[in-house]
Amino acid sequence: MISPGIFIPIAEETGQIVLLGESVLRQACHDLARWHQAGYSALSVAVNVSNRQLHQKHFPQLVEKTMLDAKLPFSCLEIEITESLFMANADEAIKTLNELRELGVRISIDDFGTGYSSMSYLQRLPLNKLKIDKCFIDKVATGSGNVPITETMIQLAHNLGLYVVAEGVETIDQCNYLRKLDCDSFQGFYYSRPLPFEQCIPYLFAETKVQKQCAG
Repeated sequence: MISPGIFIPIAEETGQIVLLGESVLRQACHDLARWHQAGYSALSVAVNVSNRQLHQKHFPQLVEKTMLDAKLPFSCLEIEITESLFMANADEAIKTLNELRELGVRISIDDFGTGYSSMSYLQRLPLNKLKIDKCFIDKVATGSGNVPITETMIQLAHNLGLYVVAEGVETIDQCNYLRKLDCDSFQGFYYSRPLPFEQCIPYLFAETKVQKQCAG
């Protein structure tokens, strides 16, 4: 196994991330279509997209064709971008994101807090969701210095009308503390490690101890 932290930067540098990203998008939509056909039509899927992909001229058309081929509603796809979007060609990226939003695709900003966000760009982006990076969540239940920053990010997102997700949640204490901060949703190893396709549906819809503990 090779960590994404190793192969993704190489794929970015060599340009292979474009073909890799297209393959990931198609597979994610294919799998989601299978879940919908099995009767779980409320499910949606989030797909990370690199800046290189986003700056491809025909990326919105690729997304549109992929969704139509999978016979999925556009609203069940979420495109995740990172703050490094702001570092180059931000205006071009915003234009592409607006085209995706016009299709009905949802947009989220991933790993928030680790980059160099400009508040002016944050206001201009057609976002639906903000995902707070794990580095702010790790010690949030211990009352560390991360708490005021995390609370401020949650408030900022809500003031902008965005749904907020805490990434990297690993303990029930983190869940409880984030709930006090009015965070909308959590993801992380506390709920599950990554699962193969075949194991996802039984896990998601089983009455597990974790789901009972974390019911809001």
